[in-house]
Amino acid sequence: MKIYRHYEELSAVPPTPRLVVVGNFDGVHLGHQQLISQARQLAAQSGLSLALCTFSPHPLRFFRPDTAPLNLTDTAHRVELFSALGVSEVLVQRFDRDMARMPAFDFARRVLRDALGAVHVLVGRNFQFGHQRSGTVAHLHEWGAGLGFAVSSLELRAQDDAVISSSRIRALLLEGDMRRAAALLGRDYEVRGKVVPGKKAASQLGFPTINIDTADYLIPRFGVYAARTYLPDQRVVPSVAYIGNRPTMGLGKTAEAHLLDFNEDLYDASVRLQFTCRMRDDIHFHSTEALRRQIAIDVDAVTKQMRCPDGR
Repeated sequence: MKIYRHYEELSAVPPTPRLVVVGNFDGVHLGHQQLISQARQLAAQSGLSLALCTFSPHPLRFFRPDTAPLNLTDTAHRVELFSALGVSEVLVQRFDRDMARMPAFDFARRVLRDALGAVHVLVGRNFQFGHQRSGTVAHLHEWGAGLGFAVSSLELRAQDDAVISSSRIRALLLEGDMRRAAALLGRDYEVRGKVVPGKKAASQLGFPTINIDTADYLIPRFGVYAARTYLPDQRVVPSVAYIGNRPTMGLGKTAEAHLLDFNEDLYDASVRLQFTCRMRDDIHFHSTEALRRQIAIDVDAVTKQMRCPDGR
């Protein structure tokens, strides 16, 4: 896969007629997957190269860094998913002040036509672009006719009588409804990050954990989860994940996991923590011994749960 970080990089690439699919694609959920799949089919039928244009950071994080929704996927994860869906070229356009100020027509002309060589552009029906989101799908149709590219806009995929969207998935995760979130994502939800030093409170209780720097990821509702930890060497370890503020220990917010039957040093390793189902709420215990007993119960419950055929 070829990855470009700014549309100006494409000036050094031999011009190629492309079908370009455009969007933020946070989560790369089933709705996004359907859009990309249809783009791939259209490109093949038309004899065009398929390219995808997305943005980093998400425009909302540029405009509202303190209040914008947290990510379902980081950029590297999105690119992995694009590759798995058969995309061969990706423009991960840096969303900075210049991009935020670019008029919608200039985006269509400079980015889509001149840089990406679009002869066909595919977007979702609710697509907006350009300075102050002033460009609409109707504008894209109008301008595309003059700039030499066709435009197709697709209805967003629905499930359970509601459109599949990143915001809907975020709401489910904040409710702790991992099964319904996974049904919309097409996979179990995961966060990625480096293992960082912790307070070793769980180790003192006999259940050592890894603490994960989840950065800008959305983390699910506080509680205990059955999970899988993916290690750098591709091993997958059943785990008990804890998301919460450790009320019994008074140690603050954390995302950590106890890896079952595992005793290796993972500090500074990059791991993936994939949630399969929610086991219980975050609870305040009156003693560390009561907490220790509950953790033992959690470990036993997750061990049994992971023996189920589908890991749920």
